Amino acid sequence: MKKIVTGEILKNDTVMGTGFLVASDIVMTVKHNVISGDEFLEDEIKEEDIAFRINNYDEVQGTTINLNESVEKGVDCVYIRLNETLCENEIQVLAECENDITGYNCSTQGFPKLSPEGIELEGKIVSNQEEIIVSIKKEDQLQNYEGLSGAPLIVAGNVVGIITKQENIERLEALSIKYIIEKLGNEGLKTSKRNIPNCFQDDVFSIQTLKQKVEQIISMVGPRYSKNLNVKTGIYRELSFILKKDGVKEKLSIIGNKLGECIKKLIEFDSYGRDEENLLLDDSKNTISEVIIQLKNDRETCNSNPYSEKELKQVVFHMEENEKKLRSIFELEKNALKRKMETELSIIRIGEDLWHHICVFSQHNI
Repeated sequence: MKKIVTGEILKNDTVMGTGFLVASDIVMTVKHNVISGDEFLEDEIKEEDIAFRINNYDEVQGTTINLNESVEKGVDCVYIRLNETLCENEIQVLAECENDITGYNCSTQGFPKLSPEGIELEGKIVSNQEEIIVSIKKEDQLQNYEGLSGAPLIVAGNVVGIITKQENIERLEALSIKYIIEKLGNEGLKTSKRNIPNCFQDDVFSIQTLKQKVEQIISMVGPRYSKNLNVKTGIYRELSFILKKDGVKEKLSIIGNKLGECIKKLIEFDSYGRDEENLLLDDSKNTISEVIIQLKNDRETCNSNPYSEKELKQVVFHMEENEKKLRSIFELEKNALKRKMETELSIIRIGEDLWHHICVFSQHNI
């Protein structure tokens, strides 16, 4: 699977939107990123000089090659041929979907003005016609997606469309690659007609994706303080920790170590209880053994790689259940000890009373 190279589209040194590399020297973007409303009224539509900027500083000049055709046919898509060859080993294959991808998870990568450093948004395809409607995940939603037009629409690693406009804060519209190729041709681009698999039914944690998400959060919402007032909150510190190399793995390792300490304490307590006859109730001993086994399994899950979201959720569930079990054991043992102490006190009182009677009896007989 080739890396999808996205960048900013610039016209007259002004950022107009997003584009992405579809060949070593060709970029795809939307038509309205390179031509304005007034320019549509001109008698002759001329190809436009456009710049493509990647990595926030690498800027390559280019010229549109099918602008006149896209205007005539009313297709909001245009190809830009660059003056230099980029990423020779990263030629993107465009997918012309043969199957219905409604309901599939998807993503897009671009440069909205609210996040000039670039952002990746995730969502779900809710309509799959020549215009594709994408419902953005609530946690990824932006108030304004201006600048995202021209970004690739990605399903299972395949570029299946190009983002054209914002319907509202929850939905984006895109043109399908299949429709674009049918209307404008492929200009020698590498395309493939295929069925796209729905392979994201079970989510698995991706450290790289998680780091990208955290970087986006930090760049968008904070901390936006001056150097003189840079109060970094606990949330900021947690997010920054994840950004460290192997930060998530380190965090899970800490949790695994804590589970190991719990196991050690429970084993010591259980062993002490088994050495002393009748110190612990049999039900308590059995429950402690079950908790120890579960903690060992959970520790192995925390130390595994990759990290399954489903399995980690089970670990959290097990922790909650084990807490309830241990609290229950504490109450049972506390009540049992209380009853045992009351019994012992009763025996002591009986003994004291008996000793008193013996003393009285002895005095009378003397």
